[in-house]
Amino acid sequence: MWTRALAFAGLGATLWWALKYGQTQRRECIRLAGNQSALLADLRQYRLRDSLQAASVEVLMLKNAEFERHFAELKQMVREMDIKVKRVESVATAATQTGRQISAPVRDTVIARQPATLIRYTDPFLHLDGIVTGDRFDGSIVSYDTLVQVVHRVPRKFLFFRFGTKCLRQEIVSKNPHSRITYSEYIRLTH
Repeated sequence: MWTRALAFAGLGATLWWALKYGQTQRRECIRLAGNQSALLADLRQYRLRDSLQAASVEVLMLKNAEFERHFAELKQMVREMDIKVKRVESVATAATQTGRQISAPVRDTVIARQPATLIRYTDPFLHLDGIVTGDRFDGSIVSYDTLVQVVHRVPRKFLFFRFGTKCLRQEIVSKNPHSRITYSEYIRLTH
């Protein structure tokens, strides 16, 4: 009688473990399928209100070990911000290019008698190209920037112990030395 009860208890525990293991494996398969879809998807660009540029991209879901293995440069940047990788919630990278054609009068300068003066300035983040004819400048300016955004948990501190989560904090780094970050807002919706 006791052997039957133990056998049923063992069978029940084995069945419970098998169901939990199956659920874990199914979630992992769904995550990997989503990652494959995200890696194969292209950046989708569109416009809002006729003038605002917007972009959409699928999210890549990684474990900490995968992030450390495949994104060494981002991992190094996170460490330079003095953030532990295990506390990172999300990392986002966005690259921008801003360009504008310029046509403006030239004032308060000495104008050479040459018919045209070519102006060209290029560095990894800024490209200026134009021509001065008479008292007018016509040209273009293009600026490149990459933003890295890291959202991480800030732990509570008591004496020398760190535990739990005090708050979430977003850190943003601009790779363009000419740029200045003027505004950021991170909204996390919980359901």
